[in-house]
Amino acid sequence: MPTVLVIDDEKDICQCVEVAFQEEAPEFSVLTADNGLDGLEIVKKHKPDVILLDIKLQASMDGMEVFQKIRE
Repeated sequence: MPTVLVIDDEKDICQCVEVAFQEEAPEFSVLTADNGLDGLEIVKKHKPDVILLDIKLQASMDGMEVFQKIRE
């Protein structure tokens, strides 16, 4: 099953994306993280096929830092 990871500090956005995939593309598994550190852990553990990443994360690292860590 293809996996999508949503990393966004706004839980409403994560939830909206998750519901949209459930309704429109149920063949996808959707994982969510509300900060960059949790997102990186999910990337390591689940190796998602697609990552939707908020660039303006408010936690300890912003989206560009998360992106750079994922690329490493």
